[in-house]
Amino acid sequence: MLGDLRWTVDDTELDLAAPMHRALLAILAINANTVVSTEQIIDEIWGATATDGTRTTLQSYVSVLRRSAREAGRDDLIETRSPGYVLRLGDDELDLRHFRRLVAVARQTVRGPDREQALRDALGLIRGAVLPDLTHLDTARVLATDVADQWRWLVQEVVEIDLAAGRAAECVPLLRSVVDVNPLEERMWGLLMRCLYRAGRQADALRAHPELREILVEQLGVDPSTEIQAIERDILDGSIDDVAAAVTPSIQ
Repeated sequence: MLGDLRWTVDDTELDLAAPMHRALLAILAINANTVVSTEQIIDEIWGATATDGTRTTLQSYVSVLRRSAREAGRDDLIETRSPGYVLRLGDDELDLRHFRRLVAVARQTVRGPDREQALRDALGLIRGAVLPDLTHLDTARVLATDVADQWRWLVQEVVEIDLAAGRAAECVPLLRSVVDVNPLEERMWGLLMRCLYRAGRQADALRAHPELREILVEQLGVDPSTEIQAIERDILDGSIDDVAAAVTPSIQ
């Protein structure tokens, strides 16, 4: 779930080429081990375009998913339970569930190696934008927003740990990959600029500002925020001298 939708059974990736099949599986997976009513599924996928035959169509889609799983050796994944269907998954069979457990550990632990490991493991589970081809589904949009919020927090926490340990250079590849995938995340650009500076790469830190400005002007028609401009000034006058300043929550 933490990227494009993938469905594997015993390391065999099942075919999910049909958009409707992907939408159905996503809804069931987001609500794994909970019965999702037929009415909710129809409303999510078809909305106002539903007809008298939509219920039968939905049944056929469920049958396709069941057949794919059965051919891969699993015939117990999707059950019919009034008033709809339920996708049965174990604790280790859904990356989203694993991700949420790790985030909970990281948030509930004050400090220490267990917290750091949970942060890094959770961050490593995110493969990109969540369900990017299913944003027409309300549940998928809510999930994507939630994971994006958690992702920002994870990145900031990992960067803060690395900066405190004097590992600014190790933060750079992570933040560079983040802004490459999410170029409008000004907060991450600010962190990247600070980490580049702390890693002794002042010229690269300063080049990040015009790079961000070009992206923002082209896509949104705006200049970088005042916070980003302040970071550039701090770099120019060498006033970035504390770890706390490396994480700037006011940048949106």
